[in-house]
Amino acid sequence: MNHGCLKMKTRIAVAIVLELAYMAVTRTWLRDHTAVGMERELWLTACRLASLVAYWLLFHAFIRERAPASATLPARWLLLGLAPMFAVPLLFYGGLPADPGTRVVYALTSIVVAAREEVLYRGVLLKLVSRSLGPWPALIVSSALFVAYHYGAQQLTAAGIVELFSWSCVLGIVYLWRGSLIPVIAIHALYDAAWSLPPFVVLNDWWRIPFLLTGVAIITMITKITARPEHLQCKSAKSH
Repeated sequence: MNHGCLKMKTRIAVAIVLELAYMAVTRTWLRDHTAVGMERELWLTACRLASLVAYWLLFHAFIRERAPASATLPARWLLLGLAPMFAVPLLFYGGLPADPGTRVVYALTSIVVAAREEVLYRGVLLKLVSRSLGPWPALIVSSALFVAYHYGAQQLTAAGIVELFSWSCVLGIVYLWRGSLIPVIAIHALYDAAWSLPPFVVLNDWWRIPFLLTGVAIITMITKITARPEHLQCKSAKSH
């Protein structure tokens, strides 16, 4: 038991070092040595893939031990909550270049971005914290760390912070409920890829906030109404 805890602590320490190294390379070195656009995005994707493989090797057994959840979030309510959130890329300017080729690259690399972040921040971090604090406090803690992780990678305006925190909570709820990373990776990748589309209209950035909070409110409300506490518990609750 103690040996297992020690091994997990070692893995966590290694992951922290890897993540700090990833952030240093991608947010300092690459910025100084690559051109903005397709070249930098391809280098970033290589770094993302390398770190994703490392995290999977470190934690694949921990991630896979999750038992299937005993209930599922009703699809119609999930889609209803996601609808206003997915409207954001279609109504606001995302800052991507006008070149269609670069936009396609960004859309395709969204899969790697989503897989990397969901494996680490939902599959490992959220699950670990949930075992100690319970699901709802874990959502808050992991989402706060998810926002902090993006410091330096993008501008953390008020609207940007709300966007990152809201999506982290929603993806965390889906992960805890469904017991699988596949749907959260798919949702995350689709949302990021949607930013590669030119918006239909361009609204003031502050209007992102009500769209995002509406989606979070719908999904959180349905989760609280329809779930029993045991539906959001991890397999670790079982004694070995």
